[in-house]
Amino acid sequence: MAIKQGQYFVNPAEKWNAATCKRAVQHIARDGLGTPYPKRGMFPEFKSGRVRYNGGCQRPDYDKGDWYEGEVFQLPILARGYRWVYEITWCYRIVRSST
Repeated sequence: MAIKQGQYFVNPAEKWNAATCKRAVQHIARDGLGTPYPKRGMFPEFKSGRVRYNGGCQRPDYDKGDWYEGEVFQLPILARGYRWVYEITWCYRIVRSST
């Protein structure tokens, strides 16, 4: 089966409710040595965007086993009152919205 040139598999985004978001805002991430990150609500393990694989990828759980050039990762969809902020050189962070 040939790789679909220029087509990326889009992973479905999770939906987080208010209780999950409330816990996530208080989350303290730690690096590999156990040192805490400087701010609460940081998630260094979350990546967002496109990843291209040499040779493509197959996602049989979601489709009929087609090959794609790569895949797209999405951040979870947050409940009303919360939003994602990108801390430059660090990672994504969840904060409460002022509105």
